[in-house]
Amino acid sequence: MIATRVFILLTCLGLGSVAALVGQSAAPTAGSDDRPPNLLMVPSFDIDALEDEVAEQIRVQRVDLQSTLRRADSSRAAKGAAFGEMGRVFHAYGLRRQAEVCYRNALLFHTEDFRWHYLLAFLRQREGNLEGAEASYRDSLEHLPESVSARVHLGEIYLEQSRLEDAERMFSEARDLGLQNGAAEAGLGQVALSRKDYQRAVDELSRALELAPLARRLHYPLGLAYRGLGNDEKARWHLARRGDVGVRPPDPLIDDLESLKSGERVHLQRGRQAFRAGDYGAAVESYEKAVAAQPESARARVNLAAALSALGRTDEAEEELEAALLISPNNPTARFNLGTLLASRKAYALALEHLDKAARLAPKDVGIRLELARALESSGRQGEALTEYQKCRQLDPVQESAWLGEARVLTARDDWPAARQVLAEAHRTLPEAGLIAHALARLLAGAPDEAVRNGAVAVDLAKRVWDALPDPEHAATLALALAESGQCQEAAKLLAQNLGDSPTPETHAALARYAAGPPCRPPVGSP
Repeated sequence: MIATRVFILLTCLGLGSVAALVGQSAAPTAGSDDRPPNLLMVPSFDIDALEDEVAEQIRVQRVDLQSTLRRADSSRAAKGAAFGEMGRVFHAYGLRRQAEVCYRNALLFHTEDFRWHYLLAFLRQREGNLEGAEASYRDSLEHLPESVSARVHLGEIYLEQSRLEDAERMFSEARDLGLQNGAAEAGLGQVALSRKDYQRAVDELSRALELAPLARRLHYPLGLAYRGLGNDEKARWHLARRGDVGVRPPDPLIDDLESLKSGERVHLQRGRQAFRAGDYGAAVESYEKAVAAQPESARARVNLAAALSALGRTDEAEEELEAALLISPNNPTARFNLGTLLASRKAYALALEHLDKAARLAPKDVGIRLELARALESSGRQGEALTEYQKCRQLDPVQESAWLGEARVLTARDDWPAARQVLAEAHRTLPEAGLIAHALARLLAGAPDEAVRNGAVAVDLAKRVWDALPDPEHAATLALALAESGQCQEAAKLLAQNLGDSPTPETHAALARYAAGPPCRPPVGSP
């Protein structure tokens, strides 16, 4: 049988790159000018030498990468994540050269992602490329300064290079971060042993063994430290107990590589592809297989719930999300999805419990906070909703929905001046945002508080919105603004020509008022 050679080739054309992935070509995509140049070719390998399930997993991940790169609406972060996930699969199965290139391509798209810096560093360290590993670990710390594992691994590199001061600093910083499991203490013990500071080596290594009693590899340096102190009896005792198990810092990114080897992964990828294509029935089938392969996988159950919900099977979706939370109570995605589902059923008390917990678990996630704010607003807790909307726009000033939500709550509380101030600031921040311009125009044209109105500015804003999208709603707003500025005939003519299919009684009343002539401005003192 002729072996199949598999490779990934990225060709650069002009300002962007067009993917020809795994032996298949891809045409240039509209909107692809955000693709970085100089993407690297992934080294070829013999896919037939792999087990069938492994080869299939690589093929599925490859299709996901292709799809993401070809989609015009894929962000740079999404493209980087697609390359990174391809690298993780290669990494999990020991295809390190392929993994390294994928991680490097991921960083060309999204250099801010800690994961790809860290995994690239770990891979380079295991291959003996200490200089490259050091650079990548340092890059990872720029994006996640609180990483204990990156500091411990940097300490290991410095120790191997006999840079004892640098090693001690890294191990000390790791320990100072408060997550003590013996790794930093073991490193400090090794530094002390290299300096022949035998008493400190005994103290640090003994502490490491207390924290990680199964790390029998630590008995060897501890035995050497006791020998340096002249305590031959304890030296022999420890040396006789040395083993192969060491100690390492908590490392969820590396631990998660092992989870890629389960059958769950292939089904998850197939489910995601079906979900993206809108084939929710096929997505449910794939996610059910993922759950069957790994019943304790919260991720599989959360995805299954999303597909079930898309099919309208919300009772089953709720059951899956509850099962996911039994497995992983601190899963913010499961909390958010369940809270959103409950809010759609107007079960606000339960919804808010889950959404509040999700917001605490992921305090910088604007999407979670926005849904929490909406649920608070819908349940009548306007003050708390206002606070959450404000937090959302502070986290993300270009979040249009947060500005609009804050203004909506203020108008519900009849605080028209504050609503005008918020919408005006929103318009300055997002001058091209049509929804904000429209909301500000309506407020300036028809606020019950006469002091808030400004007909001239309202007309200018409403005209821009109308020019961009001439529909009945925008016609009504422009007519309202024209009436406020005294242009009654123009308001009546515009509204009469754009009543739409089902004009409301309020629309007919407005048209009659405009047609009657001046004064035709909206009444003051009523919404």
